[in-house]
Amino acid sequence: MHRFSSRCLLLFAAAAVVLVSTSVSQCSAADKNVNRIQPYAENPYYWQYQGQPVLLLGGSDEDNLFQWTEKKLTDHLDLLKSVGGNYLRNTMSDRDEGGEWGPSPEGVELVYAFKKVGSGRYDLNQWNDEYWRRFDNFLRETHRREIFVQIELWDAFDFTDLGKPVEIKKALSATWSVHPWNPRNNINYTAKETGIPEVWIGHPSGRIDHPLLLTVPGLKHAPKVLKFQEQFARKVLEVSLKYDHVLYTIQNEIALPQAWSDHWAAFLHGEAHRMGHNIHVTDMKDEWDIRHARHQYVIDHPDLYSFVDVSQNSHNSGQVHWDRLQAVRSKLLDAPRPINNVKMYVQSANEWRARYTPELAAVAIQREAPARLWRNILGGSASARFHRPPVIYGLGLNEIAQRHIKSLRAVTDAMNVYRCEPHNDLLSNRGPNEAYCLAKPGKEYAVYFPNGGGVVLDLGDATNSFVAKWLDIARSKWGPAKGLERGGRVTLHAPGKGHWVVLISEK
Repeated sequence: MHRFSSRCLLLFAAAAVVLVSTSVSQCSAADKNVNRIQPYAENPYYWQYQGQPVLLLGGSDEDNLFQWTEKKLTDHLDLLKSVGGNYLRNTMSDRDEGGEWGPSPEGVELVYAFKKVGSGRYDLNQWNDEYWRRFDNFLRETHRREIFVQIELWDAFDFTDLGKPVEIKKALSATWSVHPWNPRNNINYTAKETGIPEVWIGHPSGRIDHPLLLTVPGLKHAPKVLKFQEQFARKVLEVSLKYDHVLYTIQNEIALPQAWSDHWAAFLHGEAHRMGHNIHVTDMKDEWDIRHARHQYVIDHPDLYSFVDVSQNSHNSGQVHWDRLQAVRSKLLDAPRPINNVKMYVQSANEWRARYTPELAAVAIQREAPARLWRNILGGSASARFHRPPVIYGLGLNEIAQRHIKSLRAVTDAMNVYRCEPHNDLLSNRGPNEAYCLAKPGKEYAVYFPNGGGVVLDLGDATNSFVAKWLDIARSKWGPAKGLERGGRVTLHAPGKGHWVVLISEK
């Protein structure tokens, strides 16, 4: 059992959070939370919901899907549900993903969280009811469909104008120049009194110096701004805690000082507990190598971060992608927690640097991006979701994503993944990235082939009989079942090129 560090306790105090009310018993709090999404009691590498284990698979055409309204939203949710999906990312974002990132959905007008007053500026003490109505509607509609939501509280891409000043209008989004948090656009504080700039330009990944994201104690403490940020975070909780299918992430892939994330993790836990709920929180780090010390910090602090998100690992391809996931999983052996992948990219790190050739793009879209879904789940992850389009960044919920979600769900519905573990050690005559195995030895095995091939699977000294059947992933179609000899080594040859998986289970 891990205890809160003294640093974390100070953060709780700084956030003025009351962790436990003496008037509310621990028993009653537990009763309120028994059906919420939480680590699976029998295997904490996975999630459970209403007492039953659940595997999270998803994809969507936008990250701030709560901004969508009416039929546009419900049709997208229904499509996801129809192919076996049950998992979405939701940034609390109000930026328009137009330009380079792809056109905004037709008919969708994005709104801010705050009310615009007579001066044409925003009052951070007043809410825009439409923003929160949309958020509540999104949570209600996903809850009806048992589609689980991973919220991201802060996204630094909302707080920058990408491009040079003369190019702002052509940039993918000129967000900071018009955002309510910009002191030029609100009536609540000025740049001079807070140090929050009126102009901020540049790509936020890797940057650690935006003053709006350094407002907490221990950094460039700006209590006048922090007060409004905490009001916003509290409102997010007030709306979302009515629902039991929500997870929380502090931020989107930004390399900010750890004190920023620790403050918000403590704040979210404390406020939720004050409202009578236990929630699960993580932090998404920017580093593509998930063995990095910043990812390790999340692993080392389960008191604040009760699950791990390794989305940035999907910048890696093939065997490296699998091996680094296994490195993280091994670090959790003594205290297992769910490993989530709330976004999976199309490009790898090398492809990103090469800025894509048509050949690389075709391989990534058809083979590598879908393979990350299978490697994540067969590698023991609790969740995986395709990142939003355009397709250079993510598959979203396009036809390729739909086929792979549907096929993977068919496999996981046909076996008990919650008792299985990654078992590439059972494979021999295997080349790098040729095949991957999830198994409960002696009981059931799933072996996935990203592009055809053949390997030898060791069934050990099992005396029971087995049945094997192949799934053509591209068509989501099972082949005929065939019996296998008891135990020993069996040679598996994929029926063709492309994505295949074989399920072997005892009779």
